[in-house]
Amino acid sequence: MPTYAAIDIGTNSMKLLVGSIEPAASEGSGYTITTMAEELVVTRLGEGLAATGRLSPEAIDRNVSQLAAMAEKARAMGAAAIAVVGTMALREAANADTFLRLARSRCQLEVEIISGEEEGRLAFLGALSGLHATADTVFCVFDTGGGSTEFMLGEAGRLREHFSITLGVREMTERYLHHDPPLPEEIRALQGAIVKRLADAGDRIAVCHEGSAAGPDASTDRNGASSSAGGFRLVGMGGTVTTLAAVRRGMKHYDPRVIAGTILDRREIHRQMQLYSSLPLSRRKEIDGLEPDRADVMLAGAAIVAAVIDRLGCDELEVNDRGLRHGLFLDRFAPGSGRP
Repeated sequence: MPTYAAIDIGTNSMKLLVGSIEPAASEGSGYTITTMAEELVVTRLGEGLAATGRLSPEAIDRNVSQLAAMAEKARAMGAAAIAVVGTMALREAANADTFLRLARSRCQLEVEIISGEEEGRLAFLGALSGLHATADTVFCVFDTGGGSTEFMLGEAGRLREHFSITLGVREMTERYLHHDPPLPEEIRALQGAIVKRLADAGDRIAVCHEGSAAGPDASTDRNGASSSAGGFRLVGMGGTVTTLAAVRRGMKHYDPRVIAGTILDRREIHRQMQLYSSLPLSRRKEIDGLEPDRADVMLAGAAIVAAVIDRLGCDELEVNDRGLRHGLFLDRFAPGSGRP
């Protein structure tokens, strides 16, 4: 089977997927990805963006260098084509064209800056490719990234609703957490700002409850986690929730097979918030399961996740290790997609 690659350039991290694609084992269930390599690197493209509206020269150089390394790895593994997309940071930055030019000249790659709507569609496609459910199971999927949090509602093969809130771990950290460890008043300000952002999106978040009314009253996943009272399964994806899951399990070496399907409840998320807020950055970097480069933003990340499950009226969420890169891979390279 031909080998392909997909790269997701986010506000806080860059992700690579290299693999092949083939029909799923069960007839009519679409296509599956055979993964050859995956890589996630914290690259902080959006560092300072909230204050200046521009990508810094250092962030651009750091990210273009990482993009070149990922492209080289994919090509060395025989990738016939590489699909690359950029999200919030590149959508928002006034000088995004500088990054695109350097990606073209230094990496021989065309980076597509996708809209929030397209990001949601691809992320939902990627998430559902890793979930076990009946055709009528309703999912509410959210992804907290560096610059935004995406919400998606739908069933397999059908994205009903998608919206994005400017609420990301990098922005919240830079705006509110200035001491090491953070001061109690900084944490209160952070939590207040998160709650306000979610409240400002109240009508859109209400869609998750109203839109799921036609779905089953409850469902049960392979781990025994039931859906919320609103009739949907709440699924978290992206680096924030997978890191929360890795810390919960005390993982010294990340294993996506263990992370997928992990259940995070309110108590565990609040436990980690207390842990991160009580330690200086140097000690946070020593926590098993927490990638050192992500240690500075995890308090904000945990606070956002806690506020999301509160707002949605849930007690827990299911962690999904898949994401935008998987949806991009399927969308671009599945037979019949019209792409190479």
